Amino acid sequence: MKYYFLFLLFLGLFVSCSKSSDDAPECDFDAADVEFATYCSFNPKLHPSVAFPCGLKYKGERIDNQKYSFSWGDSFDGSSKSLVYNDLPEEVTVVEKESNCSVTVSIDKSFFD
Repeated sequence: MKYYFLFLLFLGLFVSCSKSSDDAPECDFDAADVEFATYCSFNPKLHPSVAFPCGLKYKGERIDNQKYSFSWGDSFDGSSKSLVYNDLPEEVTVVEKESNCSVTVSIDKSFFD
């Protein structure tokens, strides 16, 4: 009986200390730290129908498909995209692959003011 009680005690401790697989990961990936970055000094306001290359930065560093996945408004999934000023706003959802956390950010014409 004594061993049965100890067995139940240890089993209870083990179960109460184990982490449930349903626990959601903590997401430190924050939309406030994701920003658009143009890759040239081209001013699209001067040529609003000409495409220009644009990508994203996270905490000041360019991000790519190695650690992140991208889903732009038109189902494009690359890390950089050619945008046209007249077609803004543009929205992109970025997923951090390691944590599976996602953010959605958008760029509009005010970005160039």
